[in-house]
Amino acid sequence: MTASPSLESKLMKRQILFILLALSSAPCLPTATAQVTRNYQLTWAALDAGGNSSTGGVYNASGAIGQPAATPTTAGPYTSVGGFLGGTDLDETSGPCTPLQIAAQPRSITNTCSSGCATFAVGVGGSAPISAQWYFNGTPIPGANALIYMICPVTPAHEGIYSVSLSNECSRVDSERALLVFAADTTPPVIICPSNIVVWTCNSNGVSVNYPMPVVTDDQDATPTVVCTPPSGSIFPPGTTTVTCEAFDDCTNRVRCAFTVTVVVDTTPPVVRCPSNMVVCATSARGAVVNFEPPAAADDYSQNVTYKYTPDSSSMFPMGDTAVTCEATDECGNTSRCEFIVRVVEPKLTIAKTAAGLVITWENCGVLEEADTPAGTWAPLGNATSPHLVAPAMPMKFYRLRNQ
Repeated sequence: MTASPSLESKLMKRQILFILLALSSAPCLPTATAQVTRNYQLTWAALDAGGNSSTGGVYNASGAIGQPAATPTTAGPYTSVGGFLGGTDLDETSGPCTPLQIAAQPRSITNTCSSGCATFAVGVGGSAPISAQWYFNGTPIPGANALIYMICPVTPAHEGIYSVSLSNECSRVDSERALLVFAADTTPPVIICPSNIVVWTCNSNGVSVNYPMPVVTDDQDATPTVVCTPPSGSIFPPGTTTVTCEAFDDCTNRVRCAFTVTVVVDTTPPVVRCPSNMVVCATSARGAVVNFEPPAAADDYSQNVTYKYTPDSSSMFPMGDTAVTCEATDECGNTSRCEFIVRVVEPKLTIAKTAAGLVITWENCGVLEEADTPAGTWAPLGNATSPHLVAPAMPMKFYRLRNQ
């Protein structure tokens, strides 16, 4: 050995150790004294005092089994704090050792749930087997020797810096540092239930009710979970049922609200109002065809109320009084009835001269009309009813009664 005996001695010792280890996997020889020349391609790596990694030159060395190779070539001056030699036996048939390269660095994590877990992982390529050692704030973590390190559950004591060192037989790499921050979320979501609901049904066993879900927000979880009991779409029995809804976020912080669903079975018939009694002038000896308007019907539930007249509108009504019955039915089959009278009378005008003028009387079965001549144009006298007074000062007119 010449200059720098300490550094070269270290390199020589590591080279010899590496060569001996590399040769330890070689096939057994017939005799321990046989001399076989082996070729090695060696590299070195070191970590300088500033924390930067550097790599030495690549060179070939050869020598007999059990004998050190020639003095290694150095890559220049450096300060070695820690490092290692790696190498490949060029005569091995199993292939060279591929140095490790980190493909995916551990990522920093912010954990908000006291019951949650945190997982650090590293992606690496290179020859197997690969050894791993995880560190917490620079201190090795006992038993943390896989490519994935999980903490479950996370507590404030786990806050800090995590990294991993990886090595195989020809290289070593250190990951970037990842930070674990614990910011506990103890705030429950905000929940707003829908308003109380009232539904109607004809079924005494109840009805399926679909209700809107509560509105839920949370300061950490964008999609809190919401569960309501009974669920929307369930069969709700008659009466009032309380629906309880619970929302919880990723950290299982919970909040509740409630509303009621009231199911009313419709047993109330519709309210029906018949037209007023009618007086109609006969158009023949048989009577008159009478038309009347549909009744006014309302129901507290059904929007579709049907009705039936007996006799029907547009029927021939005989002379005299006829009772008309109207029956209204809602969607649940509840019915109600009303009745009115249709009176068919013979149209007859009576004109009497009095001191006050002409008094015209008739059965209020039609519309009083007037004209200047019997063949003239007849015009209705508005809402004239019997008796009708024509003052003396009024011009002379002709009068008749026209059926409605």
